[in-house]
Amino acid sequence: MQDDGQSVVATADGSYLVAGGSYSFGNGEWADVYLAKVGNSGQLIWERVYGGDQADLALSISVAPDGGFIIGAGTWSFGAGAGDYWLLKLDPQGRLYE
Repeated sequence: MQDDGQSVVATADGSYLVAGGSYSFGNGEWADVYLAKVGNSGQLIWERVYGGDQADLALSISVAPDGGFIIGAGTWSFGAGAGDYWLLKLDPQGRLYE
């Protein structure tokens, strides 16, 4: 399975967020947006996966003013289905705001 990181950002607590795509979760046919928080020595703190029934891939990540995160992603699961842009707003634990 192919997994890759596309963007890395440092957080206020000294850890890092890595955003990209992963085939390791879901059905393995399509990539999903993958987000991992790792400590300053590389230990996994938590990981999250977001996506639909087609390919989705994080392209960039930023820390938001409220301490959460914003991911810019490409998606074939949402929108018109022909390669759209997807913006995800996450809380500080990587959960989607609804």
